[in-house]
Amino acid sequence: MPSHRRPSSKDVAAMAGVSQSTVSYVMSGARPISEQTRQKVERAMRQLGYVPDAHAQAMISNRSHIIGLITETTENTQGAELFPLLHAVQDAAQIHGYDIILVSPKNDIADMSRLARAKLVDAFIIMDIRHHDERLAAAGELGIPVVPFGDSGAPYAFRNVAYDQRTIIDLAFREMHDIGARIAVPVADARGGTKGFPFLDVYERRFRECANDYGIQLEPFDAPDTYWQSFEPLTRLFPKWKGQGVCLYVRSSRALSWIEHMMLLSGIEPGRDIGLIGECSDHFAQIQPVPITNVSPEARTAGRRAVEIAVASIDSALSDVEPPRTGIEFIPPRFTRRATTMPGFARA
Repeated sequence: MPSHRRPSSKDVAAMAGVSQSTVSYVMSGARPISEQTRQKVERAMRQLGYVPDAHAQAMISNRSHIIGLITETTENTQGAELFPLLHAVQDAAQIHGYDIILVSPKNDIADMSRLARAKLVDAFIIMDIRHHDERLAAAGELGIPVVPFGDSGAPYAFRNVAYDQRTIIDLAFREMHDIGARIAVPVADARGGTKGFPFLDVYERRFRECANDYGIQLEPFDAPDTYWQSFEPLTRLFPKWKGQGVCLYVRSSRALSWIEHMMLLSGIEPGRDIGLIGECSDHFAQIQPVPITNVSPEARTAGRRAVEIAVASIDSALSDVEPPRTGIEFIPPRFTRRATTMPGFARA
């Protein structure tokens, strides 16, 4: 009867004509191996269909080749905002030979400790950073690299990655100024209790500063929740705003799409009657019925950098390589004018 036994490293060693320890060194990179020997071992692995046991490989290399991503996912989570970042993290991790596991934030400190002690992950990327985030204090005791995604505030114990919220608002107001806007309407929603996020403090403060610098009047609109009905009152303001130099700025991708549809259903032409700027990905802005002028936080770049910092930190912990410096790396945003803003849209 044909054997269905799974090939082992011993079989690989026999086919390649090397010792079993040499096969282990090729897989782990723990010792320098000649290119000729490496190719012989890799050729034998392919021919036998040998797949290294993940647990055994982790023991050999002292790595799990897994990065834990801690992020909140609730009924208010917006895929158009989160998915580009998740895909970027996953793609970058794969390039570096790592897998990603999502860690629930409900018991995140306990889960972080458990995963780190069991050596099931090599590093953590922690999202949704808040003021005085207790997870960061706990992370310092884990003994593995941590990359906070967000501005935790100085002094920095890690190498943080964050969207550049200040520049995002600067770019939006520069466009409002260029098209002659007189009134800016920042549209906010209460997504699952947004208090305590440093980027929101920057957003609100910089909005006021830019409005003052450019001489643009502020008329904030705060939705009580994330349901579309909470944005419906805007439709009663559209007739008053039409042609008066009003420009809406919307941070939520979902709300941005709803508001543009409400404009169209109300007979309002986005860009000509009322300006509309969104904080969203370029892809999301392009696929709307009327392509939306947007500031992209550049989620793909941010996700890639978070993984690169995590991998560099892992490598430095297992070698003499200099670790990434503590501090924060802001990701430059990108502005694109599309159909929902145009110069001279306001009546004289």
